Amino acid sequence: MWDQAKFFFVAPEEYDPKVVKKRWKGDVPAFMEELSAKLSAVEEWKADKIKETIAALIEEKGLGFGLVMNALRLALVGGGFGPDLMTIAEMIGKEETVTRIKNAVERL
Repeated sequence: MWDQAKFFFVAPEEYDPKVVKKRWKGDVPAFMEELSAKLSAVEEWKADKIKETIAALIEEKGLGFGLVMNALRLALVGGGFGPDLMTIAEMIGKEETVTRIKNAVERL
């Protein structure tokens, strides 16, 4: 259970190389930097508001929803696993979510 849920308690220190190769490419790093700033401005930190913010930026930038969401999952949990991504973000909190995105941009 720890392997599949530790991201609720500790930020990823490593990232699944297969997921990195498949999902962390092209415009994704720049998008994630911009996303971290947008998420920092979300006042009501609830799953639906988080999703609205992400979806609006995806649409504005013309990127694929799947590519972005899988890259975001990588940033938050370190791999391609876990429950609903918006629930994860809500549960770990705004500050931790933004920090994990920034860490992934720096490390990857």
